[in-house]
Amino acid sequence: MNSVQKKSGPPPSARPPSVTFPVFSLTQVRSLCLTGCILWGGLDSGGTLKAETAPHPHPPVVSEAVRPAPITAVSESDLGIAVQHLRLSARGRMVDFRYRVTDSTKAAVFSDRETHAYLLHPATGTRLPIPAGPKTGPLRQLAKAGGTNSVLFSIFANPGLQVKSGSTVALVVGNRSLGNLVVE
Repeated sequence: MNSVQKKSGPPPSARPPSVTFPVFSLTQVRSLCLTGCILWGGLDSGGTLKAETAPHPHPPVVSEAVRPAPITAVSESDLGIAVQHLRLSARGRMVDFRYRVTDSTKAAVFSDRETHAYLLHPATGTRLPIPAGPKTGPLRQLAKAGGTNSVLFSIFANPGLQVKSGSTVALVVGNRSLGNLVVE
């Protein structure tokens, strides 16, 4: 009797070849990502984010019933806040806006998740939005009810580095605009 038993299954020559994955260095990964972003159109050849200032080729049709309310200019006291500072951060790619809540009922617009805020750069017409990551959400701190005298923040993206130190911008929250804010 034969004490060695044969294993069942395909012969070694009929097995699929093993799969190997390429190993990339960190420099190669960065250059591949940069090349992909340039080809995709998100970055210019200098590696900076492009600003979205061009109008959309097909603007949405808005009927009179749902047309947004016109933006009205207001003061800090009308919004219930006092601006602490507006500074560039992240090598100029972000604008850090800090404000103190002076009246929590007037500043309730800042605690509404449905109200979107952005900075408007009047010289170029560029809107600087608050970026929102898939896990972190919008980069803004919400005002809590009764949270008077607390300092809160909002971070705005600055694609294309169009807003520089000394630029004048306007904060737009909902249909209200707080203008003539100078970036430090």
